Amino acid sequence: MAAPNKWELDILLAEDTPSDIELFQMALARCGEVRSLKTLKDGQEVVDYLRGEPPFDQPSRLVPNIIFMDLNMPRINGFEVLTWLRKNPECSVIPVIILSSSVSPEEIMRAYQLGANAFFEKPTAFVQLQSILRSILKFWTHALRPPITALKC
Repeated sequence: MAAPNKWELDILLAEDTPSDIELFQMALARCGEVRSLKTLKDGQEVVDYLRGEPPFDQPSRLVPNIIFMDLNMPRINGFEVLTWLRKNPECSVIPVIILSSSVSPEEIMRAYQLGANAFFEKPTAFVQLQSILRSILKFWTHALRPPITALKC
């Protein structure tokens, strides 16, 4: 049996559905080990986390290398988070991968126009999610990324 992959990534997952969070965590674990995974339940928490607002103002707060995000979240939706991210120079370079069950052509176009790096329909099969995650992890592990060590969003 091959040793599991060790992905040098700090991932932020923005998802409000507990079953989708659990499925993501299980698929991610099957893909190997990441440095860290921070799960937030809505867009407002994403903004607060990246800004370092309470309760996310700890010195141990990690800068995500990649954000996986749903579009339909309470308080601030994914489109609003994308807009906010791209208006803040420090945060504008963090790759954002959309995982959404809403896949209308208009929503896909809008997400890309607002700066999404990729858009995937939430798979219905676990093996599909695992395959998507493995490809994304491999790509972003090998891609050169800006050296962000602290957030000033």
